[in-house]
Amino acid sequence: MPMAVCGPGTAPRGFEITGGEGGWKPATVRIEGACIAASSPEVAGPVALRYAWADDPDDNLVNTAGLPASPFRTDERF
Repeated sequence: MPMAVCGPGTAPRGFEITGGEGGWKPATVRIEGACIAASSPEVAGPVALRYAWADDPDDNLVNTAGLPASPFRTDERF
């Protein structure tokens, strides 16, 4: 099911990006069709993205039925 954000014109929240040095930085995210484009001025060479990866995340990604997205991470380190 395609993803959307909560409310028209609302930017996605709850994403962090890393360059692999061990630190995660808040990411600016936009939805492009079925893809997520993420960046941060603090991360020159991004290698991984995570969403809602906190005990009490400030997240707002939902699908078109209004159901919230589950936390996820694009790398394999847990």
